[in-house]
Amino acid sequence: MKYTKNIPYFALLLIAVAFFSCNDCNHKAIEEVDAHSEIYRFDSSFYGLNNPKRLVEGLKKIEEVDSNFYRLYLDKIYSINRTHPDFDQNIFRHINSAQNQEIRKRIIQEMGDFSLIRKELNILSRYYKLRYPKRIFPKINTCYSGFAGFNAWIYNDSNILVDLDMYLGSDFEAYPQFYPQFKYAYYTKDYLVQNVGRELVRREFVLFEKDKPNNMLAMMLIEAAKIYELSRLMPCREEYKLFEYSKEQWEWALKEEKNIWQYLIKEELLFESEYKKYRPLIGEAPSSIRSGVADGAPPRIAIFAGYQILKKYMEETGEENSFNLLHKFSPEEILKKAKYKP
Repeated sequence: MKYTKNIPYFALLLIAVAFFSCNDCNHKAIEEVDAHSEIYRFDSSFYGLNNPKRLVEGLKKIEEVDSNFYRLYLDKIYSINRTHPDFDQNIFRHINSAQNQEIRKRIIQEMGDFSLIRKELNILSRYYKLRYPKRIFPKINTCYSGFAGFNAWIYNDSNILVDLDMYLGSDFEAYPQFYPQFKYAYYTKDYLVQNVGRELVRREFVLFEKDKPNNMLAMMLIEAAKIYELSRLMPCREEYKLFEYSKEQWEWALKEEKNIWQYLIKEELLFESEYKKYRPLIGEAPSSIRSGVADGAPPRIAIFAGYQILKKYMEETGEENSFNLLHKFSPEEILKKAKYKP
């Protein structure tokens, strides 16, 4: 099937979890934490309206559940004119298009009744309350965006959109039409909950995003701190998954950690202020490609190094909150106190 990608008009304004295996984790840290995730399966209600005689009634019920999200979805994400005289026919055609019904079928196939994901989102909400006790875990609204790539997006203080058509499996036939393989390799249900956690962390770091870091070391530590905070929200999650690495890529990075660090020092990149010079080591890409970098290097190896620096700092000082750490000390001070020498 030839799929159509939706590009919402406000997508340019965005800067810009799968359930995880808990292995031996028993979640003792959150045994006494009272929190849960509120989830509204907007997608199930909306794209289940396949009877034209019940369309108006069905839409009214959906709007009553969450009128703000209903309007956001129609007005902003799909730009469907609710005042158009043919609105009923237009919305029915949209809901029951071959593309949207194929997505609906695939979601049911991949995620079933959503119970496992609900369970893991509840666990995430409890770790979130433990980590950020003054914050309220946002209500989750699930939807499709026409492959617009929202993944998970906090669109106001108390709500987060989860874009289910971005978790249909790396073999889903539509993805190669819109995205490179290194991205859609992680468009699986195993990354849904992680992306919710990542978005929660991103909100905490908005302050650091307002002012662009003045050198690569600052960028390394800020991006690494986000991953570190995510690891606190998902303590049973494998580190390679937090980085969106394969196991092989993670093992390569661990094996080459010393060489990575020596390369950054040799090339005098730590205090480089010109972003384009270090972007290949920190930006999204299938691999880290820069003169002198060994073949096979996974992407974002500078952030990997930053993560190792932060972990070493935590070991040396007993500090647990990377957000507070970045407020207290300059990147140079953090590096010095970490005593990082791989």
